[in-house]
Amino acid sequence: MKNMDLVAVSCVIVSSFLVLMGCSQLNEVVNCEEDKAEGEIGWTDSVIADKTEDVKADFDERVKIVIEVRPKSINFNEIPRFIEITVKNLGEVEYRGSYHYAIEYYDGSTWLTKVSPAVYDIEVAINPGESLVMPYGQLMPDDHNYTVGNYRVKYDKWYGEFSITMN
Repeated sequence: MKNMDLVAVSCVIVSSFLVLMGCSQLNEVVNCEEDKAEGEIGWTDSVIADKTEDVKADFDERVKIVIEVRPKSINFNEIPRFIEITVKNLGEVEYRGSYHYAIEYYDGSTWLTKVSPAVYDIEVAINPGESLVMPYGQLMPDDHNYTVGNYRVKYDKWYGEFSITMN
């Protein structure tokens, strides 16, 4: 039982430290908010927004994802049920995402979603230098009318292209 008491005391000490560290910042926020007119962005709001954008930009620069699709070229008369989608992390930081992807078709001016299959809604982590391979990327040719043209797999904000041709 003594170990449990030690853990509880440690938690109280850490919590108290965090509260004390945040008090000076809390007073600044309250004082600033009192001076702010209705609908006006206060100093703290803009600083928080700026810092959030800085962190996001820094993270975006360090994340480099490459999407590969196999096969790269598909014969119109032999459209497979599945394609292989590989998500490679070539960046400096771990990428966290999911298994969600979409197949899009380029109609000459716009990318249109052709297939957005239901997939497991679980988080995946891809460490720098590692890959996530999804061997069963669904084209579902029995359910969708494909035409010759350019297609891509959209994974988060990245794309990997493939084509359907009349070989």
